[in-house]
Amino acid sequence: MKKFDAIVIGAGIIGAATSYYLAKKGLKVAIVDKEHPASGASGACNGGLSYFGKKGELLAIAHESLLMYKDLARDLNYPLEICQNEQLVQLAVTQDELLELEKSVEECVRFGLDAEMIDRKKLHQLIPGLSEKPIGAAVAQGGLHGFANPFTVVNGYLAKVQELGGILFQSWEVKNILSKGGKVEGVANGDQVLKAPIIVICAGVEAIDLLEKLKVNKDLQANRGVVLVTEIVPWNLQTKIMGANFGSDTENIISLCIEQSLHGNLLVGSSHEIGKVGRQISSEIIAQIAKNAVTFYPPLASISVIRAFTGVRPHREEGPFLGEIDSYPGMYAALGHGGMGITLAPWTGRTMAEIIC
Repeated sequence: MKKFDAIVIGAGIIGAATSYYLAKKGLKVAIVDKEHPASGASGACNGGLSYFGKKGELLAIAHESLLMYKDLARDLNYPLEICQNEQLVQLAVTQDELLELEKSVEECVRFGLDAEMIDRKKLHQLIPGLSEKPIGAAVAQGGLHGFANPFTVVNGYLAKVQELGGILFQSWEVKNILSKGGKVEGVANGDQVLKAPIIVICAGVEAIDLLEKLKVNKDLQANRGVVLVTEIVPWNLQTKIMGANFGSDTENIISLCIEQSLHGNLLVGSSHEIGKVGRQISSEIIAQIAKNAVTFYPPLASISVIRAFTGVRPHREEGPFLGEIDSYPGMYAALGHGGMGITLAPWTGRTMAEIIC
């Protein structure tokens, strides 16, 4: 039996960030993961960083989190792969989509953030080779949009946690949450026990089963997405190209997202399947994603796809849940970020540490 100040369940980007900010406040932290760091949705996404398309408080939070990314490599003293100098272009193919993009632009402008609408002519000047399918687009830059390699971010957070006295337990599945006198006191994996008066659930989609055992309902749903990875191409695509329906809550759709990694591969996506919890990828989904992307950007037709990967994210219609679980004093959770987990991770981790401490 080992004793800690806090136990964080899940070593994805939300769990890693939460662990870091707790350790920074002086707590001795244990991080436990069923598999290994970033083995879930954090390691199976395009790592997108963006504030565009978010509204109200969520927009303000995304903006603050993206500003935190600016200093993250220095704070962690770790070589992170983060790019925030991309421009984001979101394409509309119908008048209804144009109207929705205009609302998002207006929201950004209200917050003093960079965003504007452009017509088809300017769009083709901005992205040569684009098809005639889009009728207009929204553009946002502002020095904050881009992507983060989630593996380097997770590893950077965890390296710092361990430097501050924390311990990472890999291949450690939480089978029981222990309580005494109405308060949590630890977790167990068979005969192995870790004790702490604070437990934080950041287990992504795995939290659905865990919360069900505890008879706690946070309205989480599994949301599966598939992304294609191409061969390295000699392009310098400093634009993230997205469809207007990217990030939509609509079930079972194919949406557009094209961006180039720092290594030269293109990440092309993606699917959006609510309730699909498996990681098995069908050839039909791969074909649909590829066909959709080529209809928007024909130059992709000559590029080879070298692999595809899938991530299953915890989706929550009302947005992420952050806070204490009332029926279990001492138990907290950060869940339901959906496709916003990478963008919101630094703010989420810091906020959870502030709530708990």
